[in-house]
This record gives sequence, C-alpha cells and structure tokens, in this order.
Amino acid sequence: MPPPKPAPVRVRLYGLFPTTRRRYVIQAAVVVLGAALVTAGWLVFWLPHPPPAADAPPALARIAALMNALPWALLALVVLQVVEACFVLRAFNRKEKESRPAPTETKPPP
Repeated sequence: MPPPKPAPVRVRLYGLFPTTRRRYVIQAAVVVLGAALVTAGWLVFWLPHPPPAADAPPALARIAALMNALPWALLALVVLQVVEACFVLRAFNRKEKESRPAPTETKPPP
C-alpha cells in the first residue's frame, strides 16, 4: 500500500487567510485575467470617446479623468500582484522545505 499523501502546505495570506499554493495561483491568475478584461473593455468602450466639452459639468470632467487613469491603476494593481506573488511563493517554498523530512544518511555497506 503506498504511503498517504501529505497534507498540502498552507500559508496565511496577510496573517488572516490560510491558503494552499494551488488556490493562491488560481487567485492570482483571476486577478490578472480580470485586469486584462477590464482593460480590454476600456479600450473598446471608453477610448473612442472625445474628452468632455469645456462647458460640461465638473462631475463629468472628474469621471473622465478617472476613466482616463484606469489603465494606470490596473497596471499598478498587476505590478502589486506580481510583487505579492514573489513573496507568497517564496513563503510556500520555505514552508515546504520545513515540512519535508530531513534525509537520513546511510552508510554504504563495506
């Protein structure tokens, strides 16, 4: 009978949420995919619009400024996700090394 599989290593994100490597990678992929979809929507629906007229209400000018800054905000989000992924995946590697049993040295037969 093969030995049972060890439980997957868990790391606490932000000190609150225990997660496995697989779940974390899926979460990170969903964030990047969501950012890509929002950027694609921005390119299709917002980019063709001209800037608001000079006599437009101030609220419309603020909304236009926010929408024009959206790609930069999404880029910052993706960069932060990549930096976080580096730290979290390093923590997974460290915990996996700690959880592995130490190799025992065996003497070769004489």
